[in-house]
Amino acid sequence: MFSHGLTASRNFYQVTASELASNGFIVFLIDHHDGTCCYSENKAGDKQIFFDATVPFLNYDDMHAKVKVRENETKLLIDFISKPTFMKEELGLDSEMDIGKLVMAGHSMGGATALRVGESDERVRCVVTHDPWLTPLHKEISAGTFTGYRKEQSVLLLNTEKFMEVSDLNDGFIPKQVHSKLIDFLMPC
Repeated sequence: MFSHGLTASRNFYQVTASELASNGFIVFLIDHHDGTCCYSENKAGDKQIFFDATVPFLNYDDMHAKVKVRENETKLLIDFISKPTFMKEELGLDSEMDIGKLVMAGHSMGGATALRVGESDERVRCVVTHDPWLTPLHKEISAGTFTGYRKEQSVLLLNTEKFMEVSDLNDGFIPKQVHSKLIDFLMPC
């Protein structure tokens, strides 16, 4: 499972997903419908715009609620792919997927989503984050009510050097947000 960052979509991480798939992983990239996805497409290929430019992105309550939406969407996807008939019926494959080795990953706000899902869903065995944007979780982290993992899990947090410092969590605002180089989508200059 891979959760996209704020204002991104699954398309921003296609190269990363392809690389993981070429190494034997089954990769699911989810477009979140919480107002943070720049666009998505339905089964017919019709574009759907979900991004809400009126949202105050540094508002804790709004971003916290969006991470909860993302958590619920991701758990629904995990439920769906956990069905014993999923591989055959949905993908036309005779092989089985080992749901016991489920990895939850994400970039930026998707990293916060990955940590939230990893802590709350026992099916997740490993969490990998790229520059997790912790603003939506900072009050819980500060209060000690959120750890982002369970004891039996492996967790890997990859941070770029200047993205986040612990002192930035006190205000819930991270002034030096520089991490767009972790996406593999070609951005126009």
